[in-house]
Amino acid sequence: MGLITMRGSKILGGLALLVILFAACEEIPPYINYQEDQFVGKDTTYILDVVPEKEDKNALIEDVSGVRCPNCPEANELAATIAENNPGRVVVITIHPESLKNLTFPIKDTFNTQDGERIFQDLIGGSPQGGLPIGAVNRKLYQPDETSIGISDKKWQKYTLDELNLKADVNLVAELISLDNNKVTIKATATFTETTVTPVYFTVAISESHIINPQVSTSGLEEEYEHNHVLRDVVTPYQGIKLADEVAEKGRVFERIMTFDLSNKYVADNCHIVLAINKLDVDNKEIMQVTQLDLN
Repeated sequence: MGLITMRGSKILGGLALLVILFAACEEIPPYINYQEDQFVGKDTTYILDVVPEKEDKNALIEDVSGVRCPNCPEANELAATIAENNPGRVVVITIHPESLKNLTFPIKDTFNTQDGERIFQDLIGGSPQGGLPIGAVNRKLYQPDETSIGISDKKWQKYTLDELNLKADVNLVAELISLDNNKVTIKATATFTETTVTPVYFTVAISESHIINPQVSTSGLEEEYEHNHVLRDVVTPYQGIKLADEVAEKGRVFERIMTFDLSNKYVADNCHIVLAINKLDVDNKEIMQVTQLDLN
């Protein structure tokens, strides 16, 4: 019996050793970003023989705001007025980042999102002075003395009008194909009217308007404040899906049909689908063209 017990112990020990060795040799799988799998997309690309005329360039105002920021309602109103005065040419997204908690910590419902925080930090560059409101107009630097894409709301109108006077290096056409049981299908067509030598990405986001939620203003707490164009989700990765790695040649067309779910937490009739073609390089994060589809 002693011999059998010893052999049994050796066998068990050997099995344990094999398990340990196998575990030690098992490869750690690489990190995978599953965010892009939240929707179904179909890509087509081709080159046109005849390049179309350039569209007028549109402007994206990213209004970085907070429910505890007393000066933010004034910036919200300004962004809305700029958009109303330039119908179809100006898209507004109101971003509530997570990091500036003294200004953005929820009073009731939260508008803070991880996507908004990443856009705020990585693409806009945060708040240099740690305060709000700030914002970006097409994620560009306009003056040599500016060190941050995030700028004072006092500059939004001038820079927006500067952008609207330009022609786009990429034409962007968006179509709402269907909205069925909160499942959205859209088609986007991007046609490059100039050769672009930088990585180019395609971004799709969801914003929602007419949300009644408390907001601090210079007059105090407004319980029934109406929040508009609030960033709810970025359907693609927050920086977009890569269209062209290094060069998008003149005449190149990218078509993409996408289907994704709209959360039942949102009121579909109050939602907007924002589509943008954006650069993504160390020193260049410009929004090349932007448009919006309303779901009402």
